[in-house]
Amino acid sequence: METWKKRLKQRKGMADMERSVKLGHAAIYARDIGRLESFYRDVIGMKVLGGERRGEAGKLGFGNANRKGDISIVGHPKDVRMTFYADARACVEHFRQKLVDRGVPTSELSESEQGVSFLFSDPEGNRVEMAWLSDQ
Repeated sequence: METWKKRLKQRKGMADMERSVKLGHAAIYARDIGRLESFYRDVIGMKVLGGERRGEAGKLGFGNANRKGDISIVGHPKDVRMTFYADARACVEHFRQKLVDRGVPTSELSESEQGVSFLFSDPEGNRVEMAWLSDQ
């Protein structure tokens, strides 16, 4: 029973970390929109937002369709690098380990006076940075 309670507490802590990530709006390229939506939903914790799809586009976010932090998925190649900001260094470390556990190549943690970050590519090859700024 104690092991079960410990696992539940760990899962709650991980979910709290995943809710502490923020993103400014970005438009990213996808050849397979469904695959990319699944990645951002399952790994980053975003939701597929309701509303109309125009052409090949999809939309993801952490809240409703009118809030900042949405991602538009477009069918045109873009030279994109997005940055997700975490509320704590531990969140950055958590996401890096989650990606490594899923077999996603990541850079090493980069530390500077400004904070900590690492880079990875999503399944469509878009470059993504996960960062924590020390002045937060």
